[in-house]
Amino acid sequence: MTPKIKAKELVDKFIEMNQQHSSETNEEYGNSYLYHKKCALISVSETIAVLEKLCESKSYDPFEAPIYDLEELKQVREQLKKP
Repeated sequence: MTPKIKAKELVDKFIEMNQQHSSETNEEYGNSYLYHKKCALISVSETIAVLEKLCESKSYDPFEAPIYDLEELKQVREQLKKP
């Protein structure tokens, strides 16, 4: 999966979640693509931060801890930053 496709997938998940929440509660949150893109960017950035801390940890064992491809996540983050 390319970073561009993964970025779109994350944004689409936030849109779906927001629409479901809005229909269940009659509340509206951000309804724009840009709003959801920012939500996805937050999510990816948080995941990167946690993984970087884990990789720096002295107790980190790459054979026991499930590590995502950190470089791929960084590419997804850069894709989300594009207008």
